[in-house]
Parts: sequence; C-alpha cells; structure tokens
Amino acid sequence: MRSSFSLSFTALGALSVCVAATANAATEPGLVIEEVTVTARKFEESLQDAPVSVSAFTASALEAAGLKSISDISNYTPGLYFQKDQGRRFDRPVLRGMSNILGVNNVANFIDGAYVGGSIQSTEIQNLERVEVIKGPQAALFGRSTFAGAINYISRQPSNEFSGKVDSTVASHDEYEVGGFVSGPLIPDTLLFYAAARYYEKGGEWQNYDGRSIGGEQSKGASLALTFNATEDLRIKARMTYDKSDDESPPNALQTRFVNNCFVTNPPTSNTPAFCGELVGGPLELDLDRLTDPGVNAETRRANLQFDWDLQGWTLAGVVGYSDYEEERQFDADFQRFLGGAPVGQTHRKDEGLSEEYSYELRLSSPQENRFRGLVGVFYLDATQGAGIDDPFTWRRSYPIEQNFQAALRTPQVPGYRYVDNLAWFGSVAYDFTDQLTMTGELRVATDEIKQVSLTRTQTAEYDATLPRFIVDYKLNEDLLLYGIAAKGNKPGGFNGNVNLPLDLQSYDEESAWNYELGAKSTLLDGRALFNVAAYFIDWEGQQLTNTFQPPVGTPLSFITNVGDVETFGIEFDTKIKLTENLAIDALYSYVLTEYVGGGTPEVTALNGRPQSTNIVGNEVPRSPRHQFGASVNWRQPVSDQLEFVARVDANYRSKSFVQVDNLQWVGDRTLANARLGLESDRWTLTAWVENLFDDDTLVGGTRYVDFKNDNVPGPGFPRGYLVTLAPGRQYGLTATYRFGAGN
Repeated sequence: MRSSFSLSFTALGALSVCVAATANAATEPGLVIEEVTVTARKFEESLQDAPVSVSAFTASALEAAGLKSISDISNYTPGLYFQKDQGRRFDRPVLRGMSNILGVNNVANFIDGAYVGGSIQSTEIQNLERVEVIKGPQAALFGRSTFAGAINYISRQPSNEFSGKVDSTVASHDEYEVGGFVSGPLIPDTLLFYAAARYYEKGGEWQNYDGRSIGGEQSKGASLALTFNATEDLRIKARMTYDKSDDESPPNALQTRFVNNCFVTNPPTSNTPAFCGELVGGPLELDLDRLTDPGVNAETRRANLQFDWDLQGWTLAGVVGYSDYEEERQFDADFQRFLGGAPVGQTHRKDEGLSEEYSYELRLSSPQENRFRGLVGVFYLDATQGAGIDDPFTWRRSYPIEQNFQAALRTPQVPGYRYVDNLAWFGSVAYDFTDQLTMTGELRVATDEIKQVSLTRTQTAEYDATLPRFIVDYKLNEDLLLYGIAAKGNKPGGFNGNVNLPLDLQSYDEESAWNYELGAKSTLLDGRALFNVAAYFIDWEGQQLTNTFQPPVGTPLSFITNVGDVETFGIEFDTKIKLTENLAIDALYSYVLTEYVGGGTPEVTALNGRPQSTNIVGNEVPRSPRHQFGASVNWRQPVSDQLEFVARVDANYRSKSFVQVDNLQWVGDRTLANARLGLESDRWTLTAWVENLFDDDTLVGGTRYVDFKNDNVPGPGFPRGYLVTLAPGRQYGLTATYRFGAGN
C-alpha cells in the first residue's frame, strides 16, 4: 500500500503540471466559473486558494441540483458516504473510509461554526448560504469529533434590503413541501432580520404486510435571525431555529436465519452460522399494532450567538452555541409479524433519547494580509447525551397481546446518561517565506472529562490530547496551488454503560490517526474550468467499532471496542468545465482502499469455531465503498430576453460496501440517475424533475442483527440475521420558486 501511495504522489504531481499547462489554450474569456468563498480555516478565503480539501456547495448550486439533505450532498462529494439507512435519526457519516457503527461519529456537524449534536438529517438546507465538507482531521481548529472531517452549514444572513423567496414542491409518493424566507432591515444599516419557515410531508413509499404505510416523513420548522451592526467595527449576530419531525417506521426488513449460507456445518463446530454474499433483505413484516405511535418523533432546538469585533486590523470573534435534540422511538424490535402460538422472540420497544450541548469559543486573529499571521483561541463544550428523558426505562414487550405499554415487561434502558466536558486551547501561525511559498502550523491541546451514569454504576475518565496540523502550500502561478498536509486526529475513549456487560467490556480506549495528504487546485482556461485533486494516506490506530457479547442468559449485547489498526490510501478529484456559455459539465471520482494491518475480533471465532482465529488483517473496514463516481451536465438556453430553458442530468455511482469486519456480506453497488427540466427568470423558476430515474432498488444499508423470532428453531448458536434498509424508488415532481425584493 505504501509503494502505491508513493507512485500516486508522483502521478499527482505530473498530472497537476500537465493540467495547468492547458491554461494557455483559453480562447473565450468571460465564461468564468463562480468563485466560492469558504471558512474552512476560520477565516474567509477563496476555495481555490485554500490549501485544504473542501467540497463547497453554494445556495445556487444546491438549488440547481435539487439537493434537499446531507445524504443528497454526499452523492456530489468525493469521499463522503452518508446514507439514510435507518430513517432520519441515525447519522453515520463516513469520510475517506473512516467509518463507525455505534458511538460518537467520526465526522462532526457545525452550524455557523458552532458544534451541534443529535441528528442533522431533518435540517433544511434550501435556505442556506453554503455547505462546506472539510476533509481530513480538523481537530486543530474545529475540535472534538472531527476525527475524519467536519461539515459546516453556513446560514443565509439577514440583508440590508428587503428580499425573500417562496418554494413549493408537489411530488409522487404524496410529497408536499412549502417554505421560504423574508429578510430586510428593521433599522437600515443597523438592525437586520431574517425569518424562514418550512413544512414538509412525504407519504410512506412502502407498504407493510398488513397494508400499513411505511417510511412516511413530516417536518415543521422555523428560524429567526438578527444582525446588529453596533458600530462600524462591531457586529453581533443571533439565530434561533426549531424543527419538529414525525416519521413513520423506516423501511427496515429482516433477512432471517433461514437465508444463512456459510459456516452452517463448518467443523469442528460453528457457533454462529452467517450469510455470505450480497444482502438480499426480506419483506416488510413489522408488527405495529402493539405500538401506540410507531415511528420516530423528534424535536430540535438550536440557538447561536456570534460577534466579530475589528480591533484596528485584529479581529476578536466569539461563538456561543446551543443545541437540544429529543426523540421518542417506538418500533418492532424483532422486525417480524406475529403468526400466533407461543410469542417467542416477540419484542417491541419504546426508547427515549436526548442530546444537549452548550459550546463556547473565543478567538483572536491577526490581519490576514500580514506576512506573519496567526490566531489563538479557547473552546469549551458541555454536552449531555442520554436515554430515558421522562422515565429511565425502556419498555420491552415480551408478549404481543397487551394493548398498552404499562402491562409490558419493563427492563432498564441502556446506556443511561453520558456527560462530556471538553476544554481546549488552540492556535495557528502562518508565514509567507516568499510570494509563492507559505507554511502553516496549527495546534490544539484538549482535555475531555467523560462521566457515564447507568442505573447501577457511575464511571469517569479523562483524556488529554495534543493535536497538530502542518500545511505547506506553494503557488506555482496564479492558477495552480500545490499543497501538503500532515494532521493528527483523535476520538476519546468512553464507556459502553450496559449494566449487563462484564466489567472488562465496559470501556474502550481512544482512537487516533495521522493523515498525510498532497493536493493540487488548478483554475484553467481563463476561469472556465477547475480541476482539484488530492491523494492521502491515513495511519489509523485503535479503530472503535461495534462487537457483540453473548451473556449466559438473554440476547446478544452490542458494545464498542477497539478492533484494530487500519491503513487507508485514497485519491479523489473533482472538476467543473464551462464548455460554452450555455453548457457546463461537472465530474468527480473517489478511490478509497482501507486495510486492517493489525487486530482481531471474537466475531471471527464465533463464525469458524476456532478459538485462536480472530484475525482480520487484510480485510477492509465496513461501510466504506471503494469507488465513487459522479457526473452532471447542465444546459441553459435563452427563450426570450427574460426567460431561460434549463436542463440538467446527474449520474452517481458507488461500489459495494462491506457490512462487518469479516467482509463476508455486503451491500451492493448502486447507480442513481436524476434529471431536471425547467424554465427560469429573474423572479421565478418552474422545474420538473425525476430522481432515481432507472428505479435502482439496491439496498441502502445493512447491519448484522439477531433473528429473535426464530430463536426456538433448532440450530447451533444464537440465530444471526441481517437488518436491511430498502431503497427509495423512482420519484417525480414539480417545484416552483418565486423570488422577490432586491436583486430579483
């Protein structure tokens, strides 16, 4: 793998020089691609001048592609894998192959620079100013949970002129959406406002065995923002958002034990027969009649306060963030219908959870035009995650005949509450050795204090981390930037907290990684084309992943452990080309090869029955497609002086991804094609669209599970099944947008 990495660096350098050389071929000036500004390093700079790998989506780009969620955005971001594989509640982003299953994500979400917890999937993005996906460890400037990268949502800011927008969508599967914003001055030049609201509803695309709708979604949200220009040098911004979602049960189906086809009779004995191959899933057979309100109800409240104070060229900036996410989930935990007789394996659950964070950041930065410049800052996070908001119990139903939860068997909910205090000091310095060569050093020193509280015990731990990042960038000419990065990231350890786990499985250690990257950003053909490429190597130690423990009595228990060490090699590129004034093409590609170079798991022993065989060396990490490809063709044709015809076609491909570290089963490769046709003027747009044009029904996700219902069927070990998520099919719709006020 290391030799391949060296060869790729050589090829990367040659490719960058060759591509830059084509700049002289420009023949038609004026067809310039829109310049994008990013804040990936805590200050504004052009995307093409930033020596870090960032995929940025402006408001116009989001609207043009019809992107409505972070899972949509992932299809247009090289190296990002974000699937809605268990509804809109279970965020598991994978960036550059750095995956996890349970526990804290490896990619953190930020809104206007403030850390937010809980699910991000129901957050509306139609009225954002920009979305930035920042790749590689971002611990030095963004802090904890940015082990693999960060996703920063930048909100639309209040304007000094009255303006607004209204969107409305009608689509198949009974989808209806209406939303919009209005902005303007309350006191011209001094106090500005922004207000937005949204209602979204989509009917269940799937049908349960009993005819009940599955997969329906509903969201209601609103936001309010104010900008106060206190003086010419001091600006204060405040924002509050609220979102309430009410979703039906997601389309999760169980692939039962009867499909298992390997390790069934493997001598000397196989403890856990398994399935080998591409997961096939099963019918939707959810027993929902025993639930009072099946599905997920969630509420999200967020607030953000920022200030920027210009101190004679220096800038003092502060961000205070608040995020509160609460959910109630009722679901059929065995994912199979009741056929009568003995109620073996019939399990229904009601879970409650919360995630609440208060974050505070203060930083002082020098003028960016200085040859020697830098910033220093301090950050504090107070976070609570837990289960059992009103009642510290999960209701588990052993018998399916009672019609209310109070008659059901009550057992402790796990893990209880988890408290995190994170204090960090950070800074960066940059020096321009020449007009072309700049070196930057960044450092974060952080302490995490973690307390886990369950019904029978309280556990505490403290983790200290020193996390540097070094960047060297060289401006070969005005149109070509070369850069190299070495960065360290980490994710603190923690506690599993399940009172039924042995003590030696109660905790897990931190994981860490060094990321080495070379990249090039080029602007070609007098600004008509962009080509950005990056190659990277990640040395990952102590990956935190999920394992299972079989207690003497009862069902297997999931827990987090450090399964092993991983080496990852990857290369990615994206390009934009304006062929003519009317025709543009975008393309992207990502290759990620992960390999375990150390470690093992008892899961392997459970499969082959050989106690010493736990080795996973040579296998790939789960949930990491090796290949990703995307392309878009955009065509605009004037119809009159005030009207344009717009057409767009998108194609996105991902290769298969393994479900577990044993690499025995996988979710198949998937190809999506979308098309859009519309008419557009300065004030209004009318677009007809189709998503998943060819109705690809490849499963969205899969994970190992237990076939609770068939536990009584004779056979070795506890019955293994696989929980899969069905893919949404073809959808078509019509979206109308009306813009008013200044600039329209």
